[in-house]
Amino acid sequence: MNKKKSIVLAAITAMSFSVPALAGGSVTFGYMPSSEIEISAGGDSGSVDGDGFSLQGAVDINHQLFVYGEHYNRTFDEGGESLGLNSTRVGLGVVLAANDAAVFWAGANLERWTTEFDGDDETDSGYGIRGGVNMPLGPTVYATAEIAYVDIADSSGFELAAGLGVPIAENVSLIVDYRLLSVTNEDDFFGDIDLDVTDIRGAVRFDF
Repeated sequence: MNKKKSIVLAAITAMSFSVPALAGGSVTFGYMPSSEIEISAGGDSGSVDGDGFSLQGAVDINHQLFVYGEHYNRTFDEGGESLGLNSTRVGLGVVLAANDAAVFWAGANLERWTTEFDGDDETDSGYGIRGGVNMPLGPTVYATAEIAYVDIADSSGFELAAGLGVPIAENVSLIVDYRLLSVTNEDDFFGDIDLDVTDIRGAVRFDF
C-alpha cells in the first residue's frame, strides 16, 4: 500500500473523537496532562487546573451507521481539595459522506455527567447532537474537527474539538487534540453560571 493511499484510509478510519473505523471498530486510550475548569457567575470567575484520562470505543453497524461510547475522568486539585468531573456518552452516528478528500459525519448521544466534591457526588443526564469532519493534510498526517450542542439537566451549550493524528502502523495512530466544553447553568438563586472545561489530550488509537 503506497503512502498516499495509506493516509487516506487512515483519515477515514482513524477519527479521534466519537467516530469509528468504517470497517470494524476502534478503541482509543487517552491521557490529559492539562485540563482546566473555569466557573463564572455574577461578574466573578475562577479556574482550577487538573488532569485526567479518557477511554473511547466504537463499532460499525454497517458502512454508514455506527455506535460509539466515551468516558472522560478529570481530577482538579486546589488548596488541598479535590474536584472530580466525569462524563460518559453513548450514541448512534452516521457517515454522511466519505471520499479521498474528507469524511463528514453526524451523531446523537445520551450524556451522563458526575461531579464529585468533598466526598459527595451529583449526577445529571442529558443529550448531545454533534457533527464533524476529518481529512488528510499530507502523506503522514490527518486532521479532525468536531462541533456539538449539549443539554445536561439545567445546563446547555456547545462543545468544540480539533486534533491531529499520525498513523504509526497499519491499525495504530498517535493523536493530539484539544477540546472545549462551554455551557451555561440557569440557577434560580445564583443566576446564570458559565462553565468552561478545556482539555489537551494525547492518545493512542487501535483499529480493528
